[in-house]
Amino acid sequence: MARLTEYQPFRPQALLDTDVKFTDADKISRPKLVDGRGQWVYWTGCSVTSRENGTKKDHIEQEGKAIVEEGVDVYFTGGQVREEK
Repeated sequence: MARLTEYQPFRPQALLDTDVKFTDADKISRPKLVDGRGQWVYWTGCSVTSRENGTKKDHIEQEGKAIVEEGVDVYFTGGQVREEK
């Protein structure tokens, strides 16, 4: 029997000064797609849209951090994004 895992939605949190230091390498010039694998993602100055279970949601947080769980896709436009691998 397959093991069921609890689904965790995409929930942005406040970005702290100590979380990450963005560099020029983190700047994005075209939309960036982050496929969920349970990794942390950090962003600043971005428009953020997530897709979970076929439902698309725009987020108001232009700066933040979140865990992107498996089954969730997140699109970032503009600004800077750093993803933990």
